[in-house]
Amino acid sequence: MKKILLLISACFALSSQAQTYQVGHCSINFKDASRTGGYAITGSSVVTVGGTTGRDIGTEIYYPAATAGNNVAVATGTFPVVVFGHGFVMTWDAYTDLWTNLVSNGYIVCLARTEGGFSPVHLDFGKDLAKIADYMSTTMTTTVPASPVPSFVGKINPRVALSGHSMGGGSSFLGAQNNTSIKTMLNFAAANTNPSSQHAAKFITVPSLVLSGENDCVAPPAQHQKPEYDSLIITNTKAYMSVKGGDHCSFASRGNTNCMFGQGTCSPQPTISEAQQKSAAYMAAKLWLDYFLKEDCSAWPKFKDTLNTSVRFVNNTMISDIVDPAITAAGAVLTCTTPAASYQWYLNNNPIASATSNTYNATSNGNYYCEVKYVYTNCPYNSNIVNINTTGIQSFTTLKSFAVYPNPTQGKIYVSYTSESSTPLTFEVYDIAGRVVLTSSEESLPGVKFNKELNIESLERGTYILYIHQKEFKGAYKIIKQ
Repeated sequence: MKKILLLISACFALSSQAQTYQVGHCSINFKDASRTGGYAITGSSVVTVGGTTGRDIGTEIYYPAATAGNNVAVATGTFPVVVFGHGFVMTWDAYTDLWTNLVSNGYIVCLARTEGGFSPVHLDFGKDLAKIADYMSTTMTTTVPASPVPSFVGKINPRVALSGHSMGGGSSFLGAQNNTSIKTMLNFAAANTNPSSQHAAKFITVPSLVLSGENDCVAPPAQHQKPEYDSLIITNTKAYMSVKGGDHCSFASRGNTNCMFGQGTCSPQPTISEAQQKSAAYMAAKLWLDYFLKEDCSAWPKFKDTLNTSVRFVNNTMISDIVDPAITAAGAVLTCTTPAASYQWYLNNNPIASATSNTYNATSNGNYYCEVKYVYTNCPYNSNIVNINTTGIQSFTTLKSFAVYPNPTQGKIYVSYTSESSTPLTFEVYDIAGRVVLTSSEESLPGVKFNKELNIESLERGTYILYIHQKEFKGAYKIIKQ
């Protein structure tokens, strides 16, 4: 009875997710004129896209619809795309639970039917996945296919993920290498391929999620998914999660004879149900896709929380450059030290016009922070707040006939002034990272004109900030070194 209740609970966790859309279906044979072979789907309702010659890439497409059925109209809205590769000698219909889950949550899922035999060519399969992604993000956004397949024009969000299971997961690495048109990759129990998916990982530049089953004895994580993850470029965002007690076939179906034939002859065996494994895996996958494809900013902290705290996963690890940015202050020079795709500075919660570099020279008192966006999505991230005190940036009232020249300069700058105070002056030059690269001082006599020389010949070309201090007064000046 306890096992039955656990199964019911796990199934409910899957079905209770927001079922916003019905599932529509159509079949398309995409063409790749640069290659031959492939697999063509037959039938009166199947259409061909991309010409009449070349390789056939038979693709089953499941999409959000207002009413369920074959070739029904696509639902209102725009939907990102997940291109999926099947496992070895497995068919696309082994993944019914996966596409139903994703489609109902607003994704178009394309399942390649090529390389389904006992001698698959992994590189061709990877190229097929990449070609489908290309068609869905370009041609299908502007071209209406022949009847009875519905139009996807105006329905596709051209943010695409490559995905797959087992052999298809490994092939997704092959399709994702050096591929800048996709936005992310995620896979389930990806098996190493020939050519090596572990080697291909070194050339993948998009965020990647690698999911495994702890008890997978068909493609053990230590020999397959973990080396694939470790080979991914470390400067990008990547994550590895292993479903506790999970196996190889439950990412598809334990009812699949071909998959279970291999799993039944090895150990360890799974210690959780298929429904429990899918519930965990689909939750992590959906959060990942929601962030990188739908640009749902709230999904990222939820994903990180799942990775860090969920007891349904083990051996989790992640390297990510998606962080809350940090800013430092050197006098009134504010610097965002976090690399990002774009910057916007704010003063008292209001954006500062044209303040879009990683440094900003504060000219007013108040609370400053920097909003950054990373290359992956349009989601904003705010830095810590730095308060600039008014007295720290007051204009000089004790210096007359003040000038800084020449600017730009090739080596030396001169500060000309006449002081009304006997307080010495301090000169500081900062680079754009907020580091002091030159300091100097000068005596001051009331009514006497001074011409201070600062030699910056040894500094690299670029932009610098000169700060001049006298008592509580401070002046800041941008200097260009040529």
